[in-house]
Amino acid sequence: MLRIKKQGFTLIELMVVIVIIGVLASLAIPRFTEASLKAKVAEAPGVLKGYESAFLAAVAEKGFSAITSEDLIYKAPDGSNWFTYTPVGSAVSGVCEASATEKLKASLKDKKLTVTYGSDDDSFTHTGASELTKLVPNFIKTP
Repeated sequence: MLRIKKQGFTLIELMVVIVIIGVLASLAIPRFTEASLKAKVAEAPGVLKGYESAFLAAVAEKGFSAITSEDLIYKAPDGSNWFTYTPVGSAVSGVCEASATEKLKASLKDKKLTVTYGSDDDSFTHTGASELTKLVPNFIKTP
């Protein structure tokens, strides 16, 4: 008489596999969320570097005190989902801010990254909310 061997997985084996997948997912999802947020925040320093370049070009051409808004060839991007970019004061003040929008993360709304031109030493100072600067640590220059 032939014996037919039953094949398949037991319920316990299937439950163990599901638990293992759940544990792996619980470790991976927070890391993915943080990496996604870092990638979104990384947009701002690049745009602010564009402002710095345009401002330094205008300073090299005309000098800091003679710059007008027509000399500054910088247009803040208006299609960003994550930040709102605005030169502070007049376009020639040497200060530009990137303000986080609610689409980036609700708790980061209105947090800012700022570049400020110092006419005494011809360099930019980078400042920002600690919640944002920890996501782009190379934005703040350390002495």
